[in-house]
Amino acid sequence: MNRRFLHLLLLALLSALAVGMAAACGGGGSEGGTASTDTSNGKTTEGIDYGGAEVTFDIDERIFFIEPEDGAEVTSPVKVVMGTEGLIVRRRFEPQKRYGHHHILIDQPNVPAYGERIPVDDQHLHFHAIEKESFLDLPVGQHTLTLLFGNAHDEPYEFHGRESQEHPLAVKRGSAGAGQTLPPLTHTITVNVVGSSNVLFEEPKNNADIREFPFSIKLMAEGFEGKTGHFVIQYGPYVVPQPGTVVPSDDNHIHLEPGQTEMEMDVGPGGWPFNVFYVDENNMVTNPPVSDSINITAWKTATTASENESVPAFRITAREDEEPEEGGDGG
Repeated sequence: MNRRFLHLLLLALLSALAVGMAAACGGGGSEGGTASTDTSNGKTTEGIDYGGAEVTFDIDERIFFIEPEDGAEVTSPVKVVMGTEGLIVRRRFEPQKRYGHHHILIDQPNVPAYGERIPVDDQHLHFHAIEKESFLDLPVGQHTLTLLFGNAHDEPYEFHGRESQEHPLAVKRGSAGAGQTLPPLTHTITVNVVGSSNVLFEEPKNNADIREFPFSIKLMAEGFEGKTGHFVIQYGPYVVPQPGTVVPSDDNHIHLEPGQTEMEMDVGPGGWPFNVFYVDENNMVTNPPVSDSINITAWKTATTASENESVPAFRITAREDEEPEEGGDGG
């Protein structure tokens, strides 16, 4: 085999390899190829996948209240459900198109401008846990709720999906030819709160030191007249159950009689969290839930075995496939 033949063979192999690589990359064909990409804004013909949530740039960014409706008559606490289109509800600190999270402004006519921090107070609620539902405690009367989408730095979200002049929310500002800008992404509704249901621990107060036993628990409640449910006192390391949850009756969940708002209580020494919430006649947590929480410290020492046995103490409920140990409190 002479040198000229080897040279021609090498050229043929390189040519075949180049053709194969072009075919694997999709070449110029459309079948079986990947979506074309516009590198100027990250848009693809099939949309774009950000962290598992696909958002197409064919949809303009939009936020809105799913619940309640504009002009609705509601009772407090008011359930709000927040919706989005063309957006990803998630906190991302690096610049990313379509990312952000919700804020609700209560009775606030002015919305922060681009680049301004959204205040943190009782009238500017931040949903940093990327919640899409919440409950608002509002006094009786008419209220304006403004849903505001913000970025990870708690500034109003700036539009990314389309050029400004193409976006339906674009508005003229300034003199002719000055161009178009977009207002912050918001949705505003008005609700009329016609009543409220509330329950609070009147005694003991939050962070109280308890030194006399048994001690009194007194509840202050309003808005439950004519209802057929009752209150549940829950103590120990538990959170308030979700709406619709059936609440058991055990050592850590004490069901009061309908209309009852006082009881005597005894606990073991140490710190204790307490919850109170309302359940209906089927022992289900109401929707929206009505609840309150406190922490207390019980200053006492159990000096005998009989005292230990008579004082309810922290316990972990055994799993259904386990039998509790005899004589133990699980703590």
